[in-house]
Amino acid sequence: MAKYEGFSYGSGPALSDFLLWEGDPIHTREEIGITTAVSLTHGTILEETDGTWAVASAGTGKLGMLMNKLIGREGVQPAVVVVRDAVFSKQRLQVAEGIKDAAIATLEKQNIKVAS
Repeated sequence: MAKYEGFSYGSGPALSDFLLWEGDPIHTREEIGITTAVSLTHGTILEETDGTWAVASAGTGKLGMLMNKLIGREGVQPAVVVVRDAVFSKQRLQVAEGIKDAAIATLEKQNIKVAS
């Protein structure tokens, strides 16, 4: 099984199931630090609030799609998120149902389309 940038291909959905298209990765992606006690999979929508990244809870702050899997543990972990100029899959959008509409509106403001 091939490994690349912290996620494994061959188990579960591929990243391309979530991220349908993106512009130049140098422009669309940002490296972040995140502290999480629970494991997160690629495709999870994260939100930046007051300079801290976490799983999206309001859907109105700066949003990004997690590009790598994270194991829940103490301390800050490095991660990469897509934050602009991309197309995400609406069916695979990993965000709480209660904030999905707000998150989609915020993503549109970041020039991220959410396609059916």
